[in-house]
Amino acid sequence: MELHNIIGILLVVIVLCYFVYDVYGMRHTFGYLINNDKLMLSEYTKTQLKPIVDMFLNDLCLKYGVPVPKYQYSNLTKNDDVQAVGEYLHQTKMILIDYDEIVKLDGDVGILTNVLCHEFIHYVDHLDLESQGKDFNEVYGNRKDFYETRATDIGGKDNQILLKKYIKNGEL
Repeated sequence: MELHNIIGILLVVIVLCYFVYDVYGMRHTFGYLINNDKLMLSEYTKTQLKPIVDMFLNDLCLKYGVPVPKYQYSNLTKNDDVQAVGEYLHQTKMILIDYDEIVKLDGDVGILTNVLCHEFIHYVDHLDLESQGKDFNEVYGNRKDFYETRATDIGGKDNQILLKKYIKNGEL
């Protein structure tokens, strides 16, 4: 095989590896798979998760320049058709996470933190709208799809960045 063919194949392999690493996140990389048992949510108590959740919230608050929101674990079962795993309560500025439902879904810590980051973006949006003198409930209600997509996109990116950082630093 000629040198330029070998270099071409290596470049394709490197690009594919980067794509899997960057697009699919840490779960689909060798490093994450090594720690996968350690990161299964069912292996953690809510008390053991507190420092992890606090670490995420502190970093997110530093990034967005907002105070740390309240959060708690709560059963969010509303009916048989809809099961939420997270919710932001704008009246109390509190993030709710359904730990038990995430465990039932065989979720890992990354899913819990993704939910946390998603709901945190709702909190940031609430504070932003409030600072403009706007009613969060009204604005969110009129543009729910926009705010849900925004929270999913931005929260997912924040979660991926923080997970990579904490895994790389051995904090997870």
